[in-house]
Amino acid sequence: MLGRSALDFTYAEDIERANQEARAEGQGRQTRNYISRCVHKDGRIVTLSWMGTWSAPVRRFFYIGRDMTESHKAQEVLRESAQMARGIIETSLDAFVQVDQRGVVRDWNAQAETLFGWSREEALGKSIFEMMGRPGAPGPLQMAMEAFLRSGAEQIRQPRREIQARRRDGTQFTAELSVTALKIRDGFVFNSFIRDLTDKVATEERIRQAEKMEAMGQLTGGIAHDFNNILTVITGTIEILADAVKEDRSLPRSRR
Repeated sequence: MLGRSALDFTYAEDIERANQEARAEGQGRQTRNYISRCVHKDGRIVTLSWMGTWSAPVRRFFYIGRDMTESHKAQEVLRESAQMARGIIETSLDAFVQVDQRGVVRDWNAQAETLFGWSREEALGKSIFEMMGRPGAPGPLQMAMEAFLRSGAEQIRQPRREIQARRRDGTQFTAELSVTALKIRDGFVFNSFIRDLTDKVATEERIRQAEKMEAMGQLTGGIAHDFNNILTVITGTIEILADAVKEDRSLPRSRR
């Protein structure tokens, strides 16, 4: 190692950055940490956190490097996980809304923008109960959240339910709410996926109406069938009586 340039061991893509840091330190900039990658003897890429300073009397740089490879990998994994979670939320077919235990919106995806009419920037920081509920007295969702917080439980007993929600323009609609509670350092956050059931409700209503009409048709058919039976009996009786009257008229008076 002695007598060799440090750049011989610096990862090629980080050489320019290392030169910039060295020039800045040579100009008297205050010592600080910076990250660069080095090539290990066995070919592995090692991530190091450097703290360096320039000594004018001996005209040398002095560096202390700390191996951050595992820490850097862990941070990369966390970033990738966060990006994946964000991607899942943003591409969800349902509206995603996250609120804290006061009901203040902390997250709001694109489907929530479409469903409720508020943009993400407008929704963040606002009370979900004021946005989606009715002004005045606490609504069912607010009362359910307050009851959960008082209970001391960590899991919601009824995580899936139908609710009446309100859009920005004031129109109400039936929605399916799937909500979970997540305990954090200063309380809870509630993660909710919300699905518009307007089309489903309309379809179910059409099916109910069709079933009613079918039942009415069956009832009417049954009544008509029974009525026809009665008419057949009456008609047969009238024919018998008519034949009897004809026969009576055809007899001589002496035989009547």
